[in-house]
Amino acid sequence: MKHARIAIAFVLLAGIALAASGCADAGAGEPVKPAKGYEHGIFEFTTIRATHADTETARWITGDEEIDVSSAEALGLELKVPGGAAPSRTIRVRILDHLSSQGWELITRSDVAVAAAAGTGIGERYVFRRKR
Repeated sequence: MKHARIAIAFVLLAGIALAASGCADAGAGEPVKPAKGYEHGIFEFTTIRATHADTETARWITGDEEIDVSSAEALGLELKVPGGAAPSRTIRVRILDHLSSQGWELITRSDVAVAAAAGTGIGERYVFRRKR
């Protein structure tokens, strides 16, 4: 048992040393180059249930930008989604279609619970990727 603990400690220390040496090689002030492969994006839509009125938010996040607006309709305008005015659920589907047409591929979708000062709510989170 004692030898196993020593071996684990040695492996951990070796990993820390390797990580530190890799960090030391990075030049100070050099821009970070994006990794080859995929770019990722997150589309979130939430509704806060409050006593007087519901509040919606919509958000599109990538490594280059973050758009945080008050509704799916406003996010559709920001992303230049074609189709004009429509109910919120229709706009959300149009946003998904628009992202797909730009090469974004849906990886996961999940429900999220939201807690805010105004109340609690529910939301949806969609995670996308596309080749760089």
